[in-house]
Amino acid sequence: MTCQTITLKLPGSLYRTVRQMAQVSRQPIETVQQDSLAAVLPPGECHTASGHELRLFP
Repeated sequence: MTCQTITLKLPGSLYRTVRQMAQVSRQPIETVQQDSLAAVLPPGECHTASGHELRLFP
């Protein structure tokens, strides 16, 4: 999988939530963000940063 770099500007409260989720799950912030985005993408097959395949809608 080819990765692209993007810059996200997050409100402080959202960043703190993502950071806390990363700490609790012992994952990098980037992984939490990628998995969160993958979970809300349009229907189709998605692969999360942690390697899990999501089938949103068959």
